[in-house]
Amino acid sequence: MKTIILLVICIFLIEFHVSAQQKEEQLFSLLQQGKYVELVNNVSSLREKEYYKNAFMDYCLAYGYCQLGQSAISGEWFDHILASYNNLSTDKRRELRELKESCTNNQTAALPTDALFGFLRGMTSDGFEGNGAGIESKMGIPSFSDRVEEFDFEHLTFDSQNRKFTLQQKKEAYSYYQKLLKDPSIKFDTTSHFLIFYPSNAVAIKTQIKELEEYYNYYKREFNLQESNRLITVFYCNNRAAFNDVAQNIHNIPVPKSTFGYASSIDLVMLGIANAAWLGAMKHELFHLMIRSFIGDIPAWLDEGTACFFESSSLKKEAVTNNLSWSNYRLRLLNNTNEIKYQIKSNQKEEFIIPSLQQLTNYNWEEFSGRKGDLMIKASYNQSLSFAFVSYLNERKLLDKTMEAFRNRSFIETPSGIETEGLVMLHIRPTDELLMNVTGMNLIEIQTDFDKWCKQKSINIE
Repeated sequence: MKTIILLVICIFLIEFHVSAQQKEEQLFSLLQQGKYVELVNNVSSLREKEYYKNAFMDYCLAYGYCQLGQSAISGEWFDHILASYNNLSTDKRRELRELKESCTNNQTAALPTDALFGFLRGMTSDGFEGNGAGIESKMGIPSFSDRVEEFDFEHLTFDSQNRKFTLQQKKEAYSYYQKLLKDPSIKFDTTSHFLIFYPSNAVAIKTQIKELEEYYNYYKREFNLQESNRLITVFYCNNRAAFNDVAQNIHNIPVPKSTFGYASSIDLVMLGIANAAWLGAMKHELFHLMIRSFIGDIPAWLDEGTACFFESSSLKKEAVTNNLSWSNYRLRLLNNTNEIKYQIKSNQKEEFIIPSLQQLTNYNWEEFSGRKGDLMIKASYNQSLSFAFVSYLNERKLLDKTMEAFRNRSFIETPSGIETEGLVMLHIRPTDELLMNVTGMNLIEIQTDFDKWCKQKSINIE
């Protein structure tokens, strides 16, 4: 059974990444011959490169270690998959947990379904050179009535295969999307990295387009990201009604009423409102698209908190500033914590507990963004608290160091014993350890310092 399973894996690996075709052929051969030690060692090496931190590569490690009788490290990688990728459906999470359980109990691993294999494979073939997942990022304003809806990443109904345009294919991309929009009055423009559609009466759109390109270059420079040859397509809309129409035409999805911007990594598309008040949504979503190509397993709090930080920032002379203005609705949300508690308890009959930094930074994506049916206000609060914590790290000049720590969080353990001779044991450093290394403080000390910082900034989290 194990040989059959791994042969199925190799079929998907053949399509993993064009630039790594030769390496994939080597993996195919290793799988075919049942050389699991070499398989794990090769995947461990690939995962350290850009674009390769994704759920499918992690699954190869989890399952490969399981086949080699390394149940503890296998469980570690299964846990990492479940914590680090925000596009796993409830059914996929359940199946992964069952696979983990069969491995950690030293039983013969259960055969994964074809659907799970296909889904994980699909996560490696899109986005910035190999890290796509569908409509995975949404930016919304707080709502006491909206609840989380689970998006079906497995059965996307829009064409994703024909949208992988390069920077040299702007004309082709324009022709493709113009037909979907069905609006002859729509205008378009291009920059080095973007194709932008916008309504003819949009005000100061040229300034916004210029700023978006400047943020692209800032993210690339600040976080040491490699250049990508993939084209990003942006749709600016006049109002919320037009936003709904474009989302329906381009992605065939309904958008929650509290959402005013989102990004789709599977086709590198962003949607937003064409006015100054909502320009921040585009800065926010652009950060998601770019950073996940290089830190595909970035934790929820760091991904959302940093995106929120940039959405309210200004870029001048190649430097970003954020003065934590009280016009920022995320800070207003934090300063109305007691009102949120009261509203949720009174209207929804639910308790709302403020997470500590220990809890927040260790949330998986499901806990951070909410399970199906959860109040979206709770996810909004998690984003706001993460925004404050990232702002704290940035002011302490620790944000870049934090990002780099999570980017390089895996490490190799030197195994001992004949049964592990020559086997690379690749581990993931836990969040608590990474933050301690970055700040020089444990989580309790970080919490105390953060609370002090919040009081200095008049951020009243109670």
